[in-house]
Amino acid sequence: MTFGAVASVDETSGDVQSQHIGALVAFADGKGLTVSSPFHLDGETKVAPRRAPDVGQHTDEVLQDLGYSAGEIAGLRARGLLG
Repeated sequence: MTFGAVASVDETSGDVQSQHIGALVAFADGKGLTVSSPFHLDGETKVAPRRAPDVGQHTDEVLQDLGYSAGEIAGLRARGLLG
């Protein structure tokens, strides 16, 4: 069993052993590290993790998929009903 002291959460990203064993991996955009998924599926290759979307990032697309026109969406936004 290998172990070592970690004094703070910020220090974990600098832990070379965690990176070497694949416990910490880079995001797909290459900016920062995250904990790797512990799941492995036979015959499948892991892909780099992606960041969660920003709040409201897909609002227009979702509303369009639900049948709202661009004008209706603009109207909702103008009335302060969308962020």
